[in-house]
Amino acid sequence: GELYNRFRPTPPKELISEILSLHERGKIGFVVDLGSGTGLSTVVWKEHAARVIGIEPNEHFLDVARRENSAPNVRYRKAYAHETGLEDNSADIVTTVNSLHWMDLDRTFLEIRRILKSGGMFVMIGANWLTIHHFEANTKFHGVMSLGVQILKERSLLKQPTIQSEEDLEQYFGDKNLFQDVMSFVLLKREQVTLEVLMGRLKTLGFIGSCLEHELEEIAEALSGLNSYLAEQFPDGGIPFSTNYEVKIGRK
Repeated sequence: GELYNRFRPTPPKELISEILSLHERGKIGFVVDLGSGTGLSTVVWKEHAARVIGIEPNEHFLDVARRENSAPNVRYRKAYAHETGLEDNSADIVTTVNSLHWMDLDRTFLEIRRILKSGGMFVMIGANWLTIHHFEANTKFHGVMSLGVQILKERSLLKQPTIQSEEDLEQYFGDKNLFQDVMSFVLLKREQVTLEVLMGRLKTLGFIGSCLEHELEEIAEALSGLNSYLAEQFPDGGIPFSTNYEVKIGRK
């Protein structure tokens, strides 16, 4: 949880502003963040809503969230996304950030529909922050990620997400019983990151983290090699990096 909270990026202000501009009521009363983790994707709403709640089943993540990402109008609840315990028709915005693919989709989308107000929005954000703007460095970076997946597959340790393709989502976003309107857009954020931040973000990826938890030497050696290469390639410390925020919004 601490590693995740320290190195994962938070949704940028430009992205939050774009989402807010689409909300027809203007003033936001209540935002619900499903699969809120350590609260990075929850606390970003504190200045824009009267009330914000993060829903997270992992007690360790909740402890970090309450300690590191708290505010007077932000709180957290131990619950699953499909059983929030929140009131019917109460939320102006419901969000997920890099978490929907681990949820029970049928039950979660019904819960989203239940707690959203009429005209409220479900905002699914996928942060694909996997590009170093340097050909060789990017190839080596992706090579380590591919190795992690391969190692877990070979040992039957790879967890399968509930979303395997875009078609898996379309059956929900295209359901008029769930949403009357749907919109998609992409926001690209460029930044310079330090080697420590880049390697930290890499280690927060689920499949890399699983390899490290199982003390698999191949991935530890690959990470060490990548770290040494990047330190030599970018001696000044600034690594050109981009985060690709893929957003899909359904309006009830």
